[in-house]
Amino acid sequence: MKRALFTVVLLALTACGESPDPGYLLNKARVLGALATVEGDATRSTPQPGETLQIEWVLDAPGPIPASTYFLVACTPSAQQFGAPVCGDTPFQVEVQTEPQETPPQITIPVPADYAADSVVILGAICMGGVVTTAIDPTSSVEELRPCATAEGVGQIVSASVAVQYDAGDRNLRPGIARVTLGGVELTEEVTESRQACAGGSLPEVRLDDEVMMTLEAVAGSRELYQREIPGADPEEVSEDLQNSLFVTEGTLDRRFTFVDDDTPVPDFEFLAEADSDDPLPAEGRTVKFIAVMRDRRGGVDVLRRGFCLVP
Repeated sequence: MKRALFTVVLLALTACGESPDPGYLLNKARVLGALATVEGDATRSTPQPGETLQIEWVLDAPGPIPASTYFLVACTPSAQQFGAPVCGDTPFQVEVQTEPQETPPQITIPVPADYAADSVVILGAICMGGVVTTAIDPTSSVEELRPCATAEGVGQIVSASVAVQYDAGDRNLRPGIARVTLGGVELTEEVTESRQACAGGSLPEVRLDDEVMMTLEAVAGSRELYQREIPGADPEEVSEDLQNSLFVTEGTLDRRFTFVDDDTPVPDFEFLAEADSDDPLPAEGRTVKFIAVMRDRRGGVDVLRRGFCLVP
């Protein structure tokens, strides 16, 4: 059995370096993750040689998601043991879109039938609201790359590694987010734009300065059993731990991540209803986007988008 890598690993770097804002605050267009699925089996994230892997990058923004251009390649991994994945050889699949696309950036990757590496690396650039650069050396350190060809647009360099399935023990199914609650009320509606009038509408409301508990529940069976390798010992069968990345367009979360594990089957976290100091909350309130990205840290990813209303 080939050893399955603990993936997808995603690194997204802005062109201008680290943002001083909290990681959970979605105050500009961003890449939030990557969805890996096998063509013909959307529940599985691990392709076998000869199958087709589909990667779709998850974008979001405070308002409508801007159209994007992108340059993506798929390749065998380099031998480096640190940092973000990069290519070890010439890419065997390339996807270029220099005309703005309203659909998410994506690449379809036929995995060669004679493929022998443990994983497939996907590397590239996404430019939202601008034109992507195609002058990228996929064997270079991603820190040296710049995503947009000009100063126009918001760009990110993206890099992921997806494990290849060589036998049943390597298989990985995607987890799922069942529901998220706010103050004990399930959020069921998605909002496409934050900061829109919403008081008295259908969205659950949170009063300014309130501290409200939220919970996130995984779909039953999302935590697969797998063989975890232990150096110098026999593999151990364990359940996956799920990591949830949390995002809001306004207010404060008491943590950026939560985890679903044996001790915490339904993690909770706190939302503090704060308005921007330079943008007072109007009487009609305004919508807040909430996004959760669940990862099983073996390649499976799910995304849930919901909304609620912040009111005075």
